[in-house]
Order: sequence, then structure tokens, then C-alpha cells
Amino acid sequence: MADVLPTSSTEGVELVHSHAPHYWRDKSDLTIRGRIWLYLMEMYGTMEFNVDASYAGVWNIMNKLPDVVPQGDSATITFDEHNSMDQLTVDLRGYRATDRLGHKNWLINRGNQNRIVNIYDEKSENLLKAMRKMINADLYIDGYAANNANRYIGLNSFMGYDAGNTAVTDRLAYPSDTYGGKSTVLGALGGTAASGVTGAETYNANFSSHFPDETFSEEYDCLTPLLVNYTSSGWTNSTWKTNCEEVLRFAIDVQANRGAASDESNAPNLAMSGRKLFTDFKEYFSARNQIIQPVANAIDLGFPETLNFEGTWLTFDYDCPSTECYLMNPGSMEYFSPQDDLFDVFGPEWNLSAMSFLYLVSNYGNFRWQPKMFAKLAPFASA
Repeated sequence: MADVLPTSSTEGVELVHSHAPHYWRDKSDLTIRGRIWLYLMEMYGTMEFNVDASYAGVWNIMNKLPDVVPQGDSATITFDEHNSMDQLTVDLRGYRATDRLGHKNWLINRGNQNRIVNIYDEKSENLLKAMRKMINADLYIDGYAANNANRYIGLNSFMGYDAGNTAVTDRLAYPSDTYGGKSTVLGALGGTAASGVTGAETYNANFSSHFPDETFSEEYDCLTPLLVNYTSSGWTNSTWKTNCEEVLRFAIDVQANRGAASDESNAPNLAMSGRKLFTDFKEYFSARNQIIQPVANAIDLGFPETLNFEGTWLTFDYDCPSTECYLMNPGSMEYFSPQDDLFDVFGPEWNLSAMSFLYLVSNYGNFRWQPKMFAKLAPFASA
């Protein structure tokens, strides 16, 4: 943190204070590059800092297109104003971690010019580890759940389902949640599904359509994630270790074709699972004498345990729930913050009432998601 030695322990604290912002700026970048999902977000340009927080949490989504009708000669033309947008909102949330150097401890260590700097080196590393752990773990939380009012809006903030409408025979769970003030239920924002599609299957007995096999108007599944019940009796087998290839291929293919609001393919390019599911996946192919090749680019980026499954990067994450897998499209998720970097640092500052040098690291921001482009594979209902 410091490249010159202080002449006294008080100057050591002052030196730490002056160098802390530079230290944490470097660590912000390393934190992003140390997590594959953050790195891919940075690569897609979906991490934004120094935003105006008064509007960053409110944004419009296009969920419908103007009507196009066949025309003939001499027809009367009707002009209607078309509103293609709905609005979503999320609030600013964040985290902090603190430490202190008490007066007594300062007195004990002030005899050595290097001790104060070394003490704060250790405190900074510990604060960094704590903040990294919390931010990464909260990628998966439901930010609308009780006691989570100040935590990020994570993946499970829009992955809720109706257990009463999800049975072991259903290959898809029934989406039922609220995100950004809007419902994730199929058809909640309007829209229609085509009927009578040849070969269309029923993936949940309570769906009013053959989702996702049919074609839909844009608003029908605009905010609906794909919830795959990998323990369903509807698959060839009903455990992840025996059907992971089938359910992953199904989910990836479905998501690649859910481009209702875009003319481009929205194939998820990252599948993150808990460690157990990742190991089971490798053992599934090993038992069949098949080898899934690692992603060369991921190895170069420092993520060697990343496999290439039909073009999707498959890896595990320590904080991902052990029985779950998430198909993520980093180009369809955004992180915004009014700060200059991921972390703001305050101190160390002397506080008379506490008789200590106080040190605080702060983060404020949140995620904006496009739920349609994400999928969750989990044992939603099993025998």
C-alpha cells in the first residue's frame, strides 16, 4: 500500500489514509476480474459507475411492437398511438465493512515505524475479502425477501415460482414473482400465444399455452424466466447426474430462441452451478468416455475450471446453491453505481469519542435484469 516509510506512527496512519483510495481502486478492478460473471459483464460493457442515482434505478423496457396488418387497395387506414414501453424500478442498495485501531493498540505498536502500515495492510485485505464474499454471494439472493431490504436485487428476485402449480410431472416450474414492480407470470403484461402448433408439448399442466414451444407476442413472456425442474419425471431420467445433458441442452436451446424483443440470438453464454452439480456433470460424460473441453479463453483469463458445452461456458461458483444451476446472459444484466469504483473508502480517521482510528469501506449500487434472458435449473418438484 505504501512505497515510503513514515517517520512516525501518526504519519503512518496519514500515509495509509492517502494511499487507501489508490489501493481500493486497484482492488475493485481485481475483484471484477476475479469473478467470471463480473468479468463477462465488464467485457459486455454492462457495468456503469458514476451514474446519476436519481434515475439509474428507473428504466424502460420494450415489450411490444406496433401492429402490422395486410393491406389492399382503397382500404381505410386507422392511425393509433403505440406505446411499446413498460417501466421497471429498483432502488439503490449497498454494503459496508468496518474496522478500527484502538488507542491502546496504537500505543503498543507506535514504537516501530512499520507496524502501523503493516497493521492496515492486513486490515485492508480482510475488509476486501469480506466485501468480495458478500457481493458475490448476493448475486443469488432474493432482494425482495424479508430481511433483504438493503441487499442487492439478485437472481432469485425474479425466479420465484408457484409450488401449488408445479408437480413432479412438470418439466418447467410455474413462474410467479414480482420484479421491478411487474409480474413475471406468463401473459401478465398481456400478449397472446399461438395455438395448434404441430408438435408442441406441455411442459407444465397449468400453463395456458405450450410455452416455450409456441410463438408468442412480445409482451407474453417479456419478464418470464425459464424455470427448469430437472427432477421431473417428464425427463428421460429424474436426477441431475443422469439427465444433466438433456436438461442443459433443452434450456440452452430454449433460451437461444427466446429473442422476442430482439432480432439477435440471446443464447446464454454462461452456466454457473454449485460445485456438486458441476462434478456430477463431469462424471456423467466421463462415464460415457466423453471429454468436455475446457474453454481456452477462460483459462487465459484465470478460470481453468470452465467447460465448453455446446458453446456455453459451464463452470461452478462457490456461492451458488449446491443443487442449482443458472444460465446467465451477462449482456442482459447491468450493474450501476453512483460511486467512482466498486468500493469507496473512508479513513483511517481519528475519532475522539471512540478513541480509535476508524476505517470504513462502502459500496452502493444494484443490478438491472432482463429476466427473460435467464434460466434456473433446480429441483422445483421431485418424487
